[in-house]
Amino acid sequence: MRGRFPWHKHNSTGSQSPARKGWGVQGQQPANARSAPALAGWAWIKVRNKDHPCTHWLAFAGLAPRGKPVDRFRREISTLNVAYNPKGYLDQPDRESCVETESKGLLGLFESVFAGRVEELSEAERTNLERLKRALLHLGEQHPLSRERLNQLLHLLHQAGMSKGFFDYYFVNPPQEHLYDTSAIRLIPDGGEPIDVEIPQRAGSQVVTDIGQLLYGVGRFVYDALLLYGNVRTAYRELRRCTRKQLEEKFAAEAFDETAMARRLGALKLEKIDAQDRYLVGETAQGHFGRKTEDTGSRIEEIVLAGYRNWKSKQPISIKQLVEKIQAGEIELPKDMSPERYRVQPRLDYLKAGETRLETVVSNEAELEAALASLRNGWKKAWERARVNTDLFLSIANELDVYIATSMRQPSDFQRVAELCRFLFEDESSPLQDLHVRWFDPTMSIADDPHDKGLVECLMVKMAKLLVYDGGVGDTFGKDAEAAMALSQGKVVLILCEEGLKATHDSFDPFGNLVCRAGDDLGKKRQGIFRDLHPLSRLVNMKSGVVVGAIVCKNRAELRDLILRVFTNEMQYELLVESVPKKHIPYMRLRERVTGCVVRLQTNYRMLAETFWNYYHEKEGT
Repeated sequence: MRGRFPWHKHNSTGSQSPARKGWGVQGQQPANARSAPALAGWAWIKVRNKDHPCTHWLAFAGLAPRGKPVDRFRREISTLNVAYNPKGYLDQPDRESCVETESKGLLGLFESVFAGRVEELSEAERTNLERLKRALLHLGEQHPLSRERLNQLLHLLHQAGMSKGFFDYYFVNPPQEHLYDTSAIRLIPDGGEPIDVEIPQRAGSQVVTDIGQLLYGVGRFVYDALLLYGNVRTAYRELRRCTRKQLEEKFAAEAFDETAMARRLGALKLEKIDAQDRYLVGETAQGHFGRKTEDTGSRIEEIVLAGYRNWKSKQPISIKQLVEKIQAGEIELPKDMSPERYRVQPRLDYLKAGETRLETVVSNEAELEAALASLRNGWKKAWERARVNTDLFLSIANELDVYIATSMRQPSDFQRVAELCRFLFEDESSPLQDLHVRWFDPTMSIADDPHDKGLVECLMVKMAKLLVYDGGVGDTFGKDAEAAMALSQGKVVLILCEEGLKATHDSFDPFGNLVCRAGDDLGKKRQGIFRDLHPLSRLVNMKSGVVVGAIVCKNRAELRDLILRVFTNEMQYELLVESVPKKHIPYMRLRERVTGCVVRLQTNYRMLAETFWNYYHEKEGT
């Protein structure tokens, strides 16, 4: 059954009793409803689930609300895909089997978290486990579960009990603010439909009175355990002793303070570099105009001038056309420059791809020199501004929010990042404006030495709270390394693979297999690779050992929304509980709900899990 978890809403043994809800009395109580309270007016409703061969039965107290005809109520029931059967009492299953069928895998989740490994239990412990299970299945206002009763059942299984603060924090009175949106916990049992378990509305209560309330607490605890500890048993051992205040302080320390972010004044304005000029900040442009090397940089302008002097036809020509003729060998160069033509080919291609000033038509050598001087001045201006920006970025390193990881190979890479940053942070309509988000854009930063530029970027990745990976058309070592650094520090990494980006040529893997055809939607292809195929889209926090997965976005709007959710602690997750035959420990995956990306997981590969946690935190040499 897709939607809200039904028990505490529809079962008269739950919190909303028929007397308080004003239900009318009609029919008679089924004789074999063992767990039903002594109330008149019971009826049974058959629920057919089209995805499963079984049929579920739900008990309703009273057939119709006061003032509603039974026929009208029957029609309303039909809209819920249920069959109304007020007299079919003789063949009804007991309530226990109903709950067991509907919550397949979810009570197993409770057992795996709090009851240990079932296969290791003795015969007496198995009896006690069945006792615990019956207590959970018969939850209701007539049979509530207190902390003391739950701890007694856990002790009979040789499991540690929980503090009053732990029980209250997870099962009775959930906190109003947390690391993520706690309004509903989504649980997906093995092979079942998603179930949204809503936050219990039981202020002041000290007991658990329905299975929905129980599963909400268990689900939220597993969320917290996977997010911060990577292992539910480790998390339980540490958190079960905590007071409520200690738990609140622990998770408040991990949450983002959006109020403090919004109170910040805007940082000092960066020096503006036009989008079409940002490619001049790249290392390739530095080879043209900046650092003079014996190989290439110092001679490019000399080669262009020498080519024009040796061009026999002195008709007006654009600088771009002149460069293409030099590259093609149509213009003969002096002997000492001929070898340079081949060495500077990639740099000349880079210039042609990004520089609109190459379209300038020149009629004589003086005009060509002036045009090349303009190009050099444009580079000098961009470089000086980027150098100032580097100091400005360093001045806010301690309050940096977002790092933009991107390729800086082609001029189009620089322009795409400029447009992306404008959409995310600078548009007046952007909700991130209110948080005064501070971001590092590597396309607007430069250092005198390339090694210094690398150190700046490593520092910015370390200081940023979140990293955005611009997927673009391909992977590069630089942005891959930056994403890996962020994941290994436990940071949120958002990968943008924009749909609609077309591949320009066929791509093959190292074994010659066709990966992508020209014209294919490259964004969708790369989404699948990052989200589902590449094992290193999920790395390990090097400090804690917690698995951290990247989140793959399909467009800029989705990316911006997720950045906002991260900083306002409104992320939404779903817990997929997958039971593998012959394994009693479920494989648990915590997925981001919008994109379906796995951000945390706990494996049921026992050898791996035990080896991992036995040795991960062991000091070298011990």
